[in-house]
Amino acid sequence: MASRENKWGKIKRGLAKRGKILFWATCIFTATGFLGRFFMLFELTSHFRMQYFVILLIAGVIYCCKKKWILLSIAAVFFIANVAVILPWYVPDRDKGADSYSQPLRLLFSNVHTGNNNYSSLIELVGRETPDIIVLEEVDNGWVNALKEKKLSDEYKFCEFCPRRDNFGLAVLSRIPLKDVNVKSFCEVMVPSIVAVIQIPKSELLLIATHPVPPATPGYYSWRNEQFEHIARYVSNDPRPCVIVGDLNLTMWSYYHDKFLAETGLKNARQGFGIKPTWPTILPPLFIPLDHCLCSSSIKVINFRTNGWIGSDHLPFIVDLLPPVGDR
Repeated sequence: MASRENKWGKIKRGLAKRGKILFWATCIFTATGFLGRFFMLFELTSHFRMQYFVILLIAGVIYCCKKKWILLSIAAVFFIANVAVILPWYVPDRDKGADSYSQPLRLLFSNVHTGNNNYSSLIELVGRETPDIIVLEEVDNGWVNALKEKKLSDEYKFCEFCPRRDNFGLAVLSRIPLKDVNVKSFCEVMVPSIVAVIQIPKSELLLIATHPVPPATPGYYSWRNEQFEHIARYVSNDPRPCVIVGDLNLTMWSYYHDKFLAETGLKNARQGFGIKPTWPTILPPLFIPLDHCLCSSSIKVINFRTNGWIGSDHLPFIVDLLPPVGDR
């Protein structure tokens, strides 16, 4: 009996020790997440605000029950810091936008994952949602062939396919006429982006489908940021309303997300609709919002939502937009 009690005591002490390590690590990462402009690893810690929120909430309840007031106060400070950057995404956008709007536009985005061959799930999702424009990333020749075999490209007559063996292939399919469609590279590493002009009644929209490299190394980190800088200049020189969509390999809490919005005058379509995490589907406790739709402030966002799993490590999202009549 005594040996069992000793064993249980060791387990409790071990759990308590790990809990303290997790608590202090969460406090440190909460702070370093605000310093992402200075160091690559600091920026990586900015992405897990929802996880920090949950951990600190649990820690606060435990410390309150145990009457550990100093630790409770520390937990409360860092908890509030995370709430301060999470809560605004649930507040509706108060931007009045344009004075008049053209027809609604539904866009479906999915990072389908190059190794995923669950083509039918995407086709079924398209059938349910009937988007006007489809943007796909991590597209290889298998995906292009599947889309053509399912006659999706017959329904979406305006298409641009840029398949690749790596994770940077792209595809744009549209019911709505597209013009000036071209494949560009906005950074030294030469990953493609598809740029096109969407022709809607009484207006045109600039569409950019892009997939920066993940900041897994200092070189990739630099290339991703370079891509944002070049796209920002490109968008700033075009007077038309703009929609940028893609797996941007950062979250809304990244310094570089805010910097990009400040330089372009765009907004994140998630505003008012919540966090909507999209990656990684294989590990839900680490879910973070990596996939984004950024658009001009003159474009009204009617809805933004994620949708069903299609076999990828990313969830697709659907965004309903009301473009303005005329320039932004």
